[in-house]
Amino acid sequence: MKSKIAVFVSLVLLACSFRAIALNFPLCVANIAELQSLDITTVTNLEGTNGTAVVLVQGYYSPGDRGGGTFQWNANLNNPPDGGLYIMPNSWVGNGRWVRILTGETPNVKMWGAVGDSNHDDTTNIQNALTSVGIPESFVGALLFPSGVYIVTNTLVFPSNLHIMGEGAQSSSQVQMLGDHDIFRTANAQSALDGGPIDFDHGLIFENIKLWFHSYSVSSAGLVVCNPGEASVIRNVWIVNCGYGIRCFGVGAPGLRLENIKVDSAYVANISIEGYLPNGTFVGGAGPVTLMGVSGDSQRADSAATVSFLRVDRCSPTVSIYDFKAEGDFGGG
Repeated sequence: MKSKIAVFVSLVLLACSFRAIALNFPLCVANIAELQSLDITTVTNLEGTNGTAVVLVQGYYSPGDRGGGTFQWNANLNNPPDGGLYIMPNSWVGNGRWVRILTGETPNVKMWGAVGDSNHDDTTNIQNALTSVGIPESFVGALLFPSGVYIVTNTLVFPSNLHIMGEGAQSSSQVQMLGDHDIFRTANAQSALDGGPIDFDHGLIFENIKLWFHSYSVSSAGLVVCNPGEASVIRNVWIVNCGYGIRCFGVGAPGLRLENIKVDSAYVANISIEGYLPNGTFVGGAGPVTLMGVSGDSQRADSAATVSFLRVDRCSPTVSIYDFKAEGDFGGG
């Protein structure tokens, strides 16, 4: 009899154990839309974790598209939903957000819904990603552009102290501008151009990406920075069909540092270092400027007589150039 009782008790405990696992194991959904459709009350009750349910999302639009991840319910948050870091359930009013939790991976723009298929307008998705990654209380540090062609129609502004990176070789990750706007600007450069405070672009790392304009630009830049500062570098970047390749307002301290930069078919200059903003405000800076492995090819008939490879305008930095290569006409000197 004792043996039968022992077996019965063991089976009951085993059943309870399986039940506990089933109730507490994170739910799994296919995409963000399904996450938003979950009934929060039901999910938090099932999880049995006092309102801190965890859900695994397999993809942003479909499983495996690199936009999914782990989300946890936080009943106390009212942060504006941004499509990637903070997700709001459908028909939900008041506090409570699904919050993305990274488990060691680098955040990437597909986590905010960017597609990178050379067809979808990814401007808003990428800008939301840049803004979210720059929030101090979230996961600051880096943002990855997985391989693909990302279409944008307006300037992307990002905090200076971010590591912006493509995946693989220069042309694996591409950002293509359909309009005539600068493609990337640091927030510091944006503030300077808007007449606001001017600081230094400290800690900027921008690398392994191709920036190009669908149609020839005469005034827009691939990347605009302002007063490059400590521990900043721009490297392994290819820019095509621009007004300016890299436009730098102020020399900065220790100054602009470029490594393995290729600019093709610029209208004004491949690299432009300017002591003044377009509105006449002096930016200044002492440098030095270091250019390593810079190259380019001028193939535009509309600017062959005037385009410059390196343009230094109303400032006097010490410039060191290593492994320089220029092809085609650079009539501007």
